[in-house]
Amino acid sequence: MKNTFLLFCLAILFLVGCSKSENESTIPNNTGNSTNNNSGQNNSNPSDFGNGNPNEEPETDPLEDLFSDFESFMANRGIKGGQLAITRDEKLIFYRSSGFADSENDILVNDASLFSIAIISKPITLLAISKLVADNRLKMGDKVFGQGNLLGTKYGSAPYVGAIGQITVNHLVEHQSGFTNEPYDIMFDDITLTHEDLIGKMLDERSVGYNPGGQYYYSNFGYCVLGRIIEEVTGMSYEEYVVQEILLPMGITKMKVGGNTLEEQFENEVKYYSSW
Repeated sequence: MKNTFLLFCLAILFLVGCSKSENESTIPNNTGNSTNNNSGQNNSNPSDFGNGNPNEEPETDPLEDLFSDFESFMANRGIKGGQLAITRDEKLIFYRSSGFADSENDILVNDASLFSIAIISKPITLLAISKLVADNRLKMGDKVFGQGNLLGTKYGSAPYVGAIGQITVNHLVEHQSGFTNEPYDIMFDDITLTHEDLIGKMLDERSVGYNPGGQYYYSNFGYCVLGRIIEEVTGMSYEEYVVQEILLPMGITKMKVGGNTLEEQFENEVKYYSSW
């Protein structure tokens, strides 16, 4: 539980730190896959970061230098567009956009641009799980699969083989479920497959590679399952619960669960340039 508590605290700091601007107005952040920040101001205060006499403004703004490095990083790696936001003491102190949201149509990244956050969805899922635990609606030691457990036999074809029935919520949170990405990460399978399809395929076609709790193995699949646990316990969709119970109380209003294809692109969402 120590690791879980630490992750929970870090996730709170991340979300709260990104949720307030310098004048305490809302800075929309991100859930599922997309984020929108709409302050559009460079609120950096050079005197806060300079060396020597605090009353003397340095000749150059360190944050401007950092942004210059950020743009160089983008250029060196062929990244077409990006945003840099820096918070300090729960306030937005620097925010700047650069490059193209859609290079073919000459659309620049702007303060309303939405970006995928991908892996950063996991701390948000953890916050949702932690709230359910705090509200006594869920226990970290609850078992997930199998008759009488959280998800019962809803997915795949029971009975499940091996140690699958021993997997707990905590195992999923701490990437210790026993599932591996061999021969590939199931979450990158056919994009037409639903969550139900993917979980069923995993349970039916693969067994755990080691006993749950036996070792750490980073798992996107585990957090997909946590999303389904949230839905089972609350009777709400993952997005509905996260928005109502996690985001809105923090003043975060523009997060969305992103899609997989260009056709599912949201208004103001950037175009993703990738070798995939």
